[in-house]
Amino acid sequence: MTDWKTHIEYGSRALEEGNHEVAGGHFYSAWKLNPQDPLVNFIYGMELYRCGNHDEALKRLQFAMDNDDELTGAASQWVRIKLSMSPQDPEALEKLRQLESQHPDNLLLKMIRLELYIVMGDLENSLRIAGELEDKNVPEAGIAKAKIHQMRGLRASAENRLDEARQWFEEASSLDENWAGPLINQGVIAERQGHPEKALTYYEKALLVEPDHPVALFDLARLSWRLGNSEKGAVYLERLEQLHPDYPGIGELRKNIEDFN
Repeated sequence: MTDWKTHIEYGSRALEEGNHEVAGGHFYSAWKLNPQDPLVNFIYGMELYRCGNHDEALKRLQFAMDNDDELTGAASQWVRIKLSMSPQDPEALEKLRQLESQHPDNLLLKMIRLELYIVMGDLENSLRIAGELEDKNVPEAGIAKAKIHQMRGLRASAENRLDEARQWFEEASSLDENWAGPLINQGVIAERQGHPEKALTYYEKALLVEPDHPVALFDLARLSWRLGNSEKGAVYLERLEQLHPDYPGIGELRKNIEDFN
């Protein structure tokens, strides 16, 4: 019978090889064999988080940090998940301040603080911490910088500085090629500047990056109909209805397409 340490070893190896399903099975087995070990709870909690089971992940991370004061990573990830769910969570904010005072040079904590500033729309502090992390060659700094550029683009767009907005969205896309948001926003800018065909291309690119993205699907359905291709619009709309039946505006768009036909 495989012991829990071997499961952790096999799971870590599978994770390095990109085999997440196998890794998850090993981490679960390790936890079942040793559910009272803080490190096992930390590792399994992160696996649960990766799978989208945030509530159970928080339980495992909470157990880990409550039973081992040295597991700063578990406490930090607990804070990160809590703040991703509710940026104003008082318990998580207090825990973050506590951890920052104890570990002022911890890069993960700086990353969490950066993510919080981005959500809050604090451009100045976001840029400051992103610069610090870039200097330390933190891999996630580039993704964070993409979000900052997205923030800048949205501000410029709201102030009708469309060329500037487009440039920021392009910068964001170049830093995070797996994010549909900046591509969608480039499409919005193209529409506002009177280039619907160009906008359609951006929405299609966004859908290639995130095939189930509701905004990309809706904009493709809407713009295809507007450009006279109601059949194509109906295909996108049907997919949107299947994946996101409560998305705002579906009913009105369905009526427009049906009336056109």
